[in-house]
Amino acid sequence: LLKYISYLKLTKTIERNEILVSQLKKSFESGGKKKAKPEELVRIYDNLIQNYKELQEIADENDVENNKVVAAKGLSCRAARCRFMAHSYSNNKEWANALGLLDRCTSHIGVAKEHHLDCLNHDKAEISSLEQLQKQVDEDRSFIKTKIYLESLEQNTTITSGSLADNLDLYTPSFADAQNLANFPPEFIPISCKPILFDLAHLELEFPSLEPEKQKKSFWKFW
Repeated sequence: LLKYISYLKLTKTIERNEILVSQLKKSFESGGKKKAKPEELVRIYDNLIQNYKELQEIADENDVENNKVVAAKGLSCRAARCRFMAHSYSNNKEWANALGLLDRCTSHIGVAKEHHLDCLNHDKAEISSLEQLQKQVDEDRSFIKTKIYLESLEQNTTITSGSLADNLDLYTPSFADAQNLANFPPEFIPISCKPILFDLAHLELEFPSLEPEKQKKSFWKFW
């Protein structure tokens, strides 16, 4: 009796959370002023994953088919959760983390599809929703890569001070686009004063021979 009541409670909770997800998804995709935040959808999907996990724990072990369906739905929730987590990172301009989560979402979608197709009476609506999710993931990935490219262009255009010869440690095409490879004529650089005349005259100087001095020293050494 307790298991039956817990089962009913979990199924009703799952239905409620799925309704919340559908409403928040509509608000998120609409893009209005009161658009739902991705963190809200992540929280609801966390609850759904936990609900499906608890449902598997209280389910009958002999009911293999029902356990397969519950596991497949849990994997579908994990895939959708990864996508909205990627949106959360994307809003903070953490592009690398967002792309990594989208790749993980793609792998979750593949595993969830295999689990759904493994069921005897698999739900076609679930498979179509996973295919739709994959399309959305591909669109999100393209959007993030476009943002990364635009940011790199902005960084390249901002680094234009000086010439290429002055910024050899920077890899940017902006200097070539501006045709600013080197400053010509070169700028004058102040240097310390140097006795140029004495340096030139040093080559013409003839110094006296030191051989007599060397011989004197060797004579006194002998004694």
